[in-house]
Amino acid sequence: MTSTRWSRRRFLQRTGQLAGAYVLGAGVDGLLPSAESSATAPLVGSGLRPNGPLALGLDDPELEAVLADLVRQLERKAVYASAFAEHRGGLDARTEQKERSLDFEAERRGVVFQAYDGERFREAATDRMDRDSLRTLVRDLERELSAHSSRSGGPDPGGPVRQRFVSPFQIDPDSVPPTGWLDVAEGILERVHASDARIVNASTAAQHRWRRTLFVNRTRSIHQTLHTIGVRAFAFGMENGKPGPAFVARRRIGGFEHTNFDDIAVRELAQIVDDVLRSERIPPGQYEVVTSPAITGLLAHESFGHGVEYDQFIKGRAKAAHFLGKSVAPEIVSIWDDPTQPDGNGTYYYDDEGWKATPTAIVEGGVFRRPITDLFSSFSGDAQRTANGRRQSFSNKAYARMSNTFFGRGTTPVSEIVGTLEDGIYLDGFQSGIEDPHGWGIQLTCNRGYEIKNGARTGRVYSPIGVTGYVPDILASITHVGDDFRLVPGTCGKGHKEFVPVSTGGPHLRFTAQLG
Repeated sequence: MTSTRWSRRRFLQRTGQLAGAYVLGAGVDGLLPSAESSATAPLVGSGLRPNGPLALGLDDPELEAVLADLVRQLERKAVYASAFAEHRGGLDARTEQKERSLDFEAERRGVVFQAYDGERFREAATDRMDRDSLRTLVRDLERELSAHSSRSGGPDPGGPVRQRFVSPFQIDPDSVPPTGWLDVAEGILERVHASDARIVNASTAAQHRWRRTLFVNRTRSIHQTLHTIGVRAFAFGMENGKPGPAFVARRRIGGFEHTNFDDIAVRELAQIVDDVLRSERIPPGQYEVVTSPAITGLLAHESFGHGVEYDQFIKGRAKAAHFLGKSVAPEIVSIWDDPTQPDGNGTYYYDDEGWKATPTAIVEGGVFRRPITDLFSSFSGDAQRTANGRRQSFSNKAYARMSNTFFGRGTTPVSEIVGTLEDGIYLDGFQSGIEDPHGWGIQLTCNRGYEIKNGARTGRVYSPIGVTGYVPDILASITHVGDDFRLVPGTCGKGHKEFVPVSTGGPHLRFTAQLG
């Protein structure tokens, strides 16, 4: 086989898929293992390549000491200061017919210092990790701080924490050679092509991403290492000139053991191809719908995800601000953001601003309880701080960002939700979503919808399907919440940038919406 490196444009063109469709997976309720249970797991990239003559690695005790000293130096003028160091990298093994490629993500390493001088927050970042460069950066930042600021009333640094966290794994992904990842991708490709003769092209991939961080302030020193493993398959079917694109992916924290793309996933992909090939356009109108966990999660993400990021409240851009403390859905509805989900793609132990990961009840008992915040927005407003201060990288600003956002589990069996539907549509297959925080309108695009008559599928399939509406109206129409639960992985941007890994999901829901 020849080795070929694809551009992103060519990859998307050949597979006929949208980048936004990168979301299908599995997850369950629960909490992350304790730090102690992972204490013996090896760290990623123990032999760091220096990016300067005296560069310090994240596993170097001297870096921690230097950052702590520089934070103390900043706090001679600042009310509060912190340092965040990051080292990240990864690989993608891809296959497509007779082509194989192995792309290593360029390793990035750097530090950002943050200081609050009583008037405003200021930051300075560098990818030079030697002592002299870090000290020079801090001296430059010091000169920007106000000399007349108040010495009281700064952000809460949190209680004392000095810990090291590593996401657990059974098979260390660093122990697997690059050819092992290629073998996974090639094995998936062979089974995909064998699943349906109408599949004329397919692309598969196995992915490993790792991120190591160190957060330091006057009370905390927190090391964190996260491995994220993903496998995905695009298939492009063709019958009588009609295209049938399909996509299935799995992605979560963990080890190489999660590269298993089993026969269930292959059959799911082949079934999607078949469904799309025989699909038609849906007549526009209002329908009663049942949503799969993938679409349920998309609704959570776009409605009470982006819509309740508290920095939008501070800027006066979120209509959700007018609903805080008010009923927004039936009592059976709850929506959570939880970075402690063990199978999540947006899972972590502490956020990038040193705040401990805990579940946040955004909507509980149908009432909008609290937004999600970062340090700046919670300090600038009056909202409780949550562990949602996230950066795309050390060179990006921290914002209030989602982690794993989902509807909570209900009590109604899925068979009852579907079986009692007299006339409606079962929606499945995430494609894209957009929400207007200012007006709280929402638009979702689903890959396919299945007609339901008298509690059973008729065999009629629609694709694609747009879902539109006003968030409070959609939530108020929810009549059933399933007793099942599943998370699906994705990548979330804030506007057109600031991308972070996330999960969405939940149980099956039943409600009324405008389709077209």
